[in-house]
Amino acid sequence: MADEVPDTEIPTAPPPSSPPPADSGFLSWLRHPYLPHAQAIVGLLAGVLSIGGFLYSYMWATTALPPNRGELIAVALDARTDKPIPGATLEVLTSKDALVTTLTPDATGRARQTIKEGNYRLRAGHPQFTTEVRQIHVIGGNTAEIRVRLAPRVAKPATPPPATAPGGTAKTTPPSSPPSGNEVGKAVEEGVSAVKKIFGQ
Repeated sequence: MADEVPDTEIPTAPPPSSPPPADSGFLSWLRHPYLPHAQAIVGLLAGVLSIGGFLYSYMWATTALPPNRGELIAVALDARTDKPIPGATLEVLTSKDALVTTLTPDATGRARQTIKEGNYRLRAGHPQFTTEVRQIHVIGGNTAEIRVRLAPRVAKPATPPPATAPGGTAKTTPPSSPPSGNEVGKAVEEGVSAVKKIFGQ
């Protein structure tokens, strides 16, 4: 029996390799930039930045920060007419009467100032009116409005004219002056001598 020759495996050739895929997407655009693509990317970035900026500003605007300053509105009024007094002096003082600031009224007589929260004293005055002081409390983030009514100063009465005598001349009375020491001594001596005469001494 003839020896059988074993089948030998015939080596098979590897399948032909496919060519590498062409670059696509962002890498392809980097190698071969195209103007419409660049405009689209710039527009996309601008949109993202504008939305991010809006969200950032919205978050900061809606986040309540603890305020420590408040607004003070002060006005000095005439107690008779209830109208603002032009040229009134409005001074903000501490509780220990230390001057913090001097307010300047506007055309309507109102004065506005932003100051730290706390307790203060408001002193309002005018040369033709009385001076008034009010206690105020400023709360951070709020507005405190205070109206101070000033009364007009009372004019001093004039001295009356001197009385006239029937002849039309002014009657003047000399001012009474207290007796001097010499006059008192003379009166005492006269009294003592009168007593001696009465008793025959």
